[in-house]
Amino acid sequence: MRLTLNETQQEAVQHREGQAVVFAGAGSGKTRIITARIAALIAQGVAPWHIMAVTFTNRAANEMRTRAEQLSPQARKSLIATFHSACARWLREFASELGLPNNFLIYDQRDSNTALKTVLNSLHIPLDDDNSVASYQWTISQAKTNCIFADEDDKVAHHYPLLIASGGLNVYRAYQDYLRACNAVDFGDLILSAVFLLRRNELVRESLQNRCRYVLVDEYQDINQCQFELIQLLAAKHRNLFVVGDDDQSIYSWRGASPHKILQFQEVYPQAKKIILNRNYRSSATIISAAGSLIARNSVRVAKEMWTANEKGSLIEFKSEADAEMEAHAIVDSIVSEQDEFPRREVAIFYRTNSQSRLLEDTLRRQNVSYQIYGSLRFYDRVEIKDIIAWLRLVVNENDDASFRRVINAPRSGIGPRSVELIEQQAVAAKRSLLQQARYLVQENMPKLAAKLKHFVTAFTTLQNSLRTSELASTLQIFLQTIAYLEHLDKKYRDQATEKKENVMELDTALRDFAGRYPETTLDDWLQSVVLIGDELHQSGESVSLMTLHAAKGLEFDRVYVSGVEEGLVPHRNSVASRAELEEERRLLYVGMTRAKQKLTLTCAARRRTFQRWTDNPPSRFMADIPSQCLQSERLPTPPRAAVRRSQAQRLSVGMQIVHPTYGMGHITGIEKSFDTIDVLVNFNEFGLIRVKSHHLRI
Repeated sequence: MRLTLNETQQEAVQHREGQAVVFAGAGSGKTRIITARIAALIAQGVAPWHIMAVTFTNRAANEMRTRAEQLSPQARKSLIATFHSACARWLREFASELGLPNNFLIYDQRDSNTALKTVLNSLHIPLDDDNSVASYQWTISQAKTNCIFADEDDKVAHHYPLLIASGGLNVYRAYQDYLRACNAVDFGDLILSAVFLLRRNELVRESLQNRCRYVLVDEYQDINQCQFELIQLLAAKHRNLFVVGDDDQSIYSWRGASPHKILQFQEVYPQAKKIILNRNYRSSATIISAAGSLIARNSVRVAKEMWTANEKGSLIEFKSEADAEMEAHAIVDSIVSEQDEFPRREVAIFYRTNSQSRLLEDTLRRQNVSYQIYGSLRFYDRVEIKDIIAWLRLVVNENDDASFRRVINAPRSGIGPRSVELIEQQAVAAKRSLLQQARYLVQENMPKLAAKLKHFVTAFTTLQNSLRTSELASTLQIFLQTIAYLEHLDKKYRDQATEKKENVMELDTALRDFAGRYPETTLDDWLQSVVLIGDELHQSGESVSLMTLHAAKGLEFDRVYVSGVEEGLVPHRNSVASRAELEEERRLLYVGMTRAKQKLTLTCAARRRTFQRWTDNPPSRFMADIPSQCLQSERLPTPPRAAVRRSQAQRLSVGMQIVHPTYGMGHITGIEKSFDTIDVLVNFNEFGLIRVKSHHLRI
C-alpha cells in the first residue's frame, strides 16, 4: 500500500531525529502522518520495536495500528496503543518493582467507588449530599491527572483539601493503601505508576527509554499533566519526540487537557521543528470557510489558514425554530426528506448536553427512523456482565474485595449487608481478604455465618478449580454449569430475563472470539482487555447517530446537524464568564462543524424548557462569526409571537380536529389564555389528554 502525500505532509513524515510538532488542522490527515512516519522510520532502518505511538481511544489506536501495518508489515512489532494500555503492559512487566503481583487487577470507576466507600467508612468520615463518595473519587482522579502522589502531603493539602479529612487522616493515602492490599490499581494509577517508575527506578527508566527511541503522540492537544510527564521521561534520553495535534480542537479541559501544552511545545523543546498542515481533505469549501472564520476569533491558537481543493458544496443551513420540539421535528423531517441522498449511516445529530437527546429520540421513533446513541450504556457496563466478570476476577485474584462484595449475592446467598460488614471487620482484624475470611469462617464452622457462606465458598472453589485446568473458550460454559446465574436472572429480573440471558450468551461469544484470536492467552489477559475497552461507536445498519459535540471529535459524516446553537447551550451558560471557557466553547462548535463532509445544518430554538420553566434564548453569539455568504438562513417571522398566537387561536375551537407534529391526531377539548401564551387541551387519539402550545397545531 502506497500513500500520496502533499509537500507539507511529506516534510512531516520524513523528519528523522530530534523533536517536531505538527499543527494539523481538522481533516488534514493526522493519522495518515503518524502511520506514514512509522513506515518511513522502518524503511530508513529503525528497528520497529524501538518505535512507540500513543493515542487516547481504543478506536484510534486500532485504526492507527491497522493502517501502519498496511504500509509496513513490520509495524506490528511497534508499540501502537493508548496511553492506558501501554502503561498497563509496562506495569505487568515491572509489577515487582512496585511491590505488586503481575496479575494485579485494574479497577474501573464502579470498583473504585466501592473501594473508596469502604475506606471512608473505615475512617469514620460522615457522608452526605455535600460530602459524597463521588466527590472524593473525582478529587483523587484529578490529583492523579495532575501527577500528584498520595505521599505528597503539602501538594495534596494545598490543591485538594477535601482529601485531608478531620483529624489529619489522608483519604488519598488510605485509598491507595487499600488498593495495594487488594493487589489492584485504578485507571489513574496506570499512568501515574508508570511515571513513578520512570522517575525513581533507573533500571526501568533505562529499559523503557531504550525501547522507545522514537516516540510519536497523536492528539497532543488532549494530553494532561501526568501524560505530559510520562512522554517527557520516555523521550528524555534519545529526544526523538514527534507530536501531532490541533490546538483548535482542544475541548477536554475537564479532563485536564489544555491547548497550552501543544502551543508551548517549542518552549519546552527550543530545537523542535514546527510544521503546519492546513489543507483539509474532508469537508466542502463552504464548511471550511465558515469554520475557519469562526475559529479565527479565538486568541489562544496558532494561526492556520485552512483550505481545501474540494468543491464549494451546499450553503450551511441555519434554522431558528419556535421551540425545542419544533427544532427536533425540523431535523427529523429533513433527514426523512433527504434519505435518498444521504444514507442514515452517514447522518449524525450533535448536541451540547445529553438532556437534549430526549426530544430527538422521541421524534425519530415516531417517524420510524432508526438511531443509535454514541455514549449510552455499554455492553460491559450492564449489570449481568459486570456480575460475571466480578466472579472471574475473584477467581484470578482472591484479594479482590470489590468483586467479592459484588458476587456474594449474585446469585443470592442469604448474606445481608450487616453480615458482609461483620465479615469485613473480622477480615481487617485478621489481615485477610474477604474471600479468605469467608473460607476461614466455613472451616471453623462459625455459628450463623458458616451455614450461609458454605454454599458460596463451595461453589466458588469448584469454579476456581475447574477454570484452572480448562481452556479459555470454555470459561463461561463452566461458569454457568457451576453457578446458578441464569436462574438468578429469572428470579431477580423477570421482565428482563430474556434480554439479560442474551447478553450473557453474547459475552460467551466475545470470550470465545478472543480465545480464537489469541490462542496462547489467559483469563487474566482477557479480563485486562475488557477493562481497557472504552466508548466506541458501533454502526448498526442504517441508523442515524446521536451524540454530544464532545463525543463527535475524531468522527466524520456526510450529513451533520448541530442542534441547540443558541445562547445558554452553545456557548453553555456555565462557560460565558471566563474567556478561556468561552474560547473552548467556540472550539467545540468548530469541532462539530468540521465533522461534516458534504452538508451541514445548524439549528436553534427560540424557547426551550429548562427545569420546568421556559427560557427565551437568542441564537448563539458564534453565528455572528460565520460569514453570511456561507449561510442559508431560515429564521422565525418578524411579527411578535403574541400576535401570531392570537391569530392562530382565532382559528381554533373546542371540538376541532387538529394534528400535532409529535402526538399526531386529536380533538381540542379546551383553550386557555394566560398573558401572551395560549395553551390548548387536546385529547390525542394515541396519547390521551395533553396540554400543548397553539402554534404547534395544524388544522
